[in-house]
Amino acid sequence: MPEVKVAAAEGRRQKKARQTRRRILAAAAELFTRHGYTVTTIQQIAEQADVAWQTVYSVFGTKAAVLSAVFDVAVAGDDEPIPVAERPFVQAIFPRRSDRTRQGSDSIG
Repeated sequence: MPEVKVAAAEGRRQKKARQTRRRILAAAAELFTRHGYTVTTIQQIAEQADVAWQTVYSVFGTKAAVLSAVFDVAVAGDDEPIPVAERPFVQAIFPRRSDRTRQGSDSIG
């Protein structure tokens, strides 16, 4: 029985972590758009997202990583932790080098 409680608790923690990440990204996107990347601070992002500034650093590490994640969400349409370059729609546009080499071509197009 304890294993079920642990799994449920982990599920709740993961859900809460996802919600926190989404709030941070939404706040950052709004502030970057309104004020620009350079003048927006981690503290402002944290206040807008209603989290501690340490949480922003814990989740993303740097302001540049926040911007990268905001960009990924804007391009991919979700906040899944999959780099845009590894998404199927990007790989369909730009085949991997090994795929092009097997086809006898070393250039895109």
